[in-house]
Amino acid sequence: MRANIGWNSAPDLELTYGRTIPTERFVRRLDVELGLTLPVFLVKDLDSFRLEPAVRAMLLQRGGWGLAGRLGLPLQAGDNQTFHFVSMGAHPGLAGGYWKRGGFIALEVEYTAILSTYIAASDRARAIYDGIRDGFYAPMGGYLDANLAFAFSIGSSFEIGLRAGYRSTHGLQPPPLVPFRAEVGLSYAFPLEPEVARVVDSAQ
Repeated sequence: MRANIGWNSAPDLELTYGRTIPTERFVRRLDVELGLTLPVFLVKDLDSFRLEPAVRAMLLQRGGWGLAGRLGLPLQAGDNQTFHFVSMGAHPGLAGGYWKRGGFIALEVEYTAILSTYIAASDRARAIYDGIRDGFYAPMGGYLDANLAFAFSIGSSFEIGLRAGYRSTHGLQPPPLVPFRAEVGLSYAFPLEPEVARVVDSAQ
């Protein structure tokens, strides 16, 4: 279980639950997670929520150095005075760095693509824009994140993580709000069953 609070173009809170699945085919370890992101101050002009199932795996590893891959499928919904929306997207990423028992440091590059968006206009918008229609709209771009991530363990169950970086649009332009990203998080690891813990340890 992980809780992050930070600034991702706007202040938000992210709650993530994950499970480790030991495997000996293709990758030796697979992490499956489900994250929920909410605006910290619940401002109506910001996204109401973001729900993202994802998988993460170590693709290459030599000693403590490694390259990890991630793929998320975010579902995002929100509203403002003009419209309500629900969007579906893809969130692939790579992280290269040094991992060891007790912590890691890595450079991350992630891209979030918006694949389709359903928009429903508000009564106010219908009164202003004649002929406005509800429905699915073509992809509306996305944004690119480059971050430096760092984490260290406290005891056997808790981990503190820090992340900072830069966010740009798919055209490599800064977003309308602050283009910087910063997070601080706390993770709690539930004890693994002995057999699962043995396989996970061998994959690290």
